[in-house]
This record gives sequence, structure tokens and C-alpha cells, in this order.
Amino acid sequence: MDPMALIGSIIADAIRQDEEAHLELWVRSVSAMALADEVGPRIGRLADDAYHSLLKIPDNLLPMLDSPQGWSALAAYVAGDLGVPHVDYFPTIH
Repeated sequence: MDPMALIGSIIADAIRQDEEAHLELWVRSVSAMALADEVGPRIGRLADDAYHSLLKIPDNLLPMLDSPQGWSALAAYVAGDLGVPHVDYFPTIH
């Protein structure tokens, strides 16, 4: 393979991977906003307060935004963080 073509291929792969990572972060931020919009009012707080709580979760827990079970666990985390004893939140996929 031509060395310039190889370098071009490597650069193109790096750009694609970077774009995919940014897209994944954007999707998770939209999920976090939607979760906050649903959970905040259920626990008698503003959605902004719930979103602020979600900003505190460690990066290794971000994949929880990808599933309904994760959303339930994160709703409990938000409730606990905001001093609410319990929240019944079980989202479904339609």
C-alpha cells in the first residue's frame, strides 16, 4: 500500500472514531435530560435539580443511560442525592 494512502486511512479512521465518541456522548446527554425531565417532577423537584444530580455520576455508570433498568437505578440515585427517600420509576420501551 502506498504510504500516503496508509496515512490517509489512519487519519480517516481516527476522525470517524472521534465523531462516533462525540455522538455517543451527545446521545447520553439527551438521555440524561429526558430522565431528569421525568424524574424531577415525580420526586417534587425541578428537572434541573435532577439533571444536576446526574452530572455527579461517575463515568463508568454512564452506560446505565442506555437501558430502562439503568434509568430506574439512576432515578433512585437522583432521589437519594436530593434527599427523597424513594421513587417508583420503571420506564418501558415502546
